[in-house]
Amino acid sequence: MHRRQFLARIPPSLFERARERAVERHISLNQLVLEALEHAIGPRLAAESPVEALRRRGVRLGLVAPPTAPAPDAAERRAAIAATGGAGTAVSEALEAERGPR
Repeated sequence: MHRRQFLARIPPSLFERARERAVERHISLNQLVLEALEHAIGPRLAAESPVEALRRRGVRLGLVAPPTAPAPDAAERRAAIAATGGAGTAVSEALEAERGPR
């Protein structure tokens, strides 16, 4: 993998804190900075869409709850829709009536 270099100007106190943290963790200062950048920016997987990347970042930041169960397949979804007999529309209409139009 090709690596790039950059120079960052940081206050001496921050540099010392970073150096001390790297020593405490038995890693290089470079590795500490890489981990801090990955945490701040979040990794972007080549195969994921921007929406997937945003969702993953939201989960990491505690802004989105990850799904607790796998999504239903197409047959399960059709069966659920058939079983509710259009109740979703009634629920939506009841909520709109209670809340008012958005």
